[in-house]
Amino acid sequence: MAIGYRIFITLTNIFFPPLAVIFLTGFGADTLLNALLFLAAVIPSHIHGFYLSCTYFHRRRKV
Repeated sequence: MAIGYRIFITLTNIFFPPLAVIFLTGFGADTLLNALLFLAAVIPSHIHGFYLSCTYFHRRRKV
């Protein structure tokens, strides 16, 4: 199940990064930051989204 969810988040992050961040963190500061990055420039939004997904799954594995 975790592999499928990770693939889903990665594909979502490729096509629309703010939606992937919403799935990971909910509505909050990270989502607002990612949406602003997406409006300003698309590449930083992708980097931020991939960073959040990597840290999310890394921390989840430690628990």
